[in-house]
Amino acid sequence: MAANDIKIPLDFLKKSTMGILIYDDGLSNTSIDRREQVLSPNNILTVKLIAGGGFVVHL
Repeated sequence: MAANDIKIPLDFLKKSTMGILIYDDGLSNTSIDRREQVLSPNNILTVKLIAGGGFVVHL
């Protein structure tokens, strides 16, 4: 599997959402990055995945 960038349009959100938690791949397949963001319906969430990786978003 190759590394990928996944783009998720957030137009399904009704308003800006504070405190979004995103867990995605770190620099290796054994590390996890955690970040917190404020997102709005106008945003596109871009998640970088390494081969064999994954992500979780908590709204």
